[in-house]
Amino acid sequence: SPTGSMSSMDIPWPDFSFMPPYGDHELKTPRWPEAMRKILAAAEKLEWSHKIALGAMTGNMQAEPRQRLCKVAEKNPDKILAN
Repeated sequence: SPTGSMSSMDIPWPDFSFMPPYGDHELKTPRWPEAMRKILAAAEKLEWSHKIALGAMTGNMQAEPRQRLCKVAEKNPDKILAN
């Protein structure tokens, strides 16, 4: 995930960018099984006590449930990041 770091780790969840066509393509994104292995390997290097408790949601915010999530995130910026 692009938002993983040494102080936090995302819950691995694939989106469309992990399902590109096989072979050479514009996104240059690895397919989900390869990306997931890399994410989990990075997660093992950091102890839970060094991670932060923050929910994050990225993507299209036009759907009504996601708009509600944005409102909750605005009121709780220390717990939820929505962009």
